Amino acid sequence: MNIPNVLSLGRIVLVPVFVILFFAAPDYSWVAALILMASGITDFLDGFIARKYNKITHLGKILDPLADKLTQLSVCICLAIRHKEFIIILCLLVAKEFIMLVAGYRLLRKGHKLPSSRWFGKVSTVVFYLVMIYAVFNVHISNMLLASLVWIMVGFAALAFILYIPEFFKLKNKETEGNKTCKEILKASVQQTDHTGHQS
Repeated sequence: MNIPNVLSLGRIVLVPVFVILFFAAPDYSWVAALILMASGITDFLDGFIARKYNKITHLGKILDPLADKLTQLSVCICLAIRHKEFIIILCLLVAKEFIMLVAGYRLLRKGHKLPSSRWFGKVSTVVFYLVMIYAVFNVHISNMLLASLVWIMVGFAALAFILYIPEFFKLKNKETEGNKTCKEILKASVQQTDHTGHQS
């Protein structure tokens, strides 16, 4: 198991630790915030190391998004229990992940590749972590400020989701054209073989 995969596993392990600290030790919210910050940093590091040193593996392609989803859902659920403003984030996150899951499944079932991470997705993730860390750390945050931060996060998440839609269709069309080209070449080759056989 390489370093990026170990970091992804570490993020998964941090999820229950964060949840326990969030509810059991509200006076030490800064510790829970530090754990969330560590999760965000390792999220960046595992992807950076995997790409830079060519350490991308099939296991990593499963662990990394799994760690992302577990972390995001857990933090949203915790904050939604404490702050009703986060209920909308939780609902939107679940809806987005469901749509992405269905779209990804359809692409894979038809032999297409999933789109890789784009800059707008990374920016949305950074904004997510910044808002979440601040909300966890500042237990007595005002409702007005919290609502403003939540809607900023919703805006970035919605923008990233909208920008990913053409990426899915572009990849789907590209793969479809490639399959058509291969079929045409194969068909032409078969026809040429048959023609040569008849001439003989």
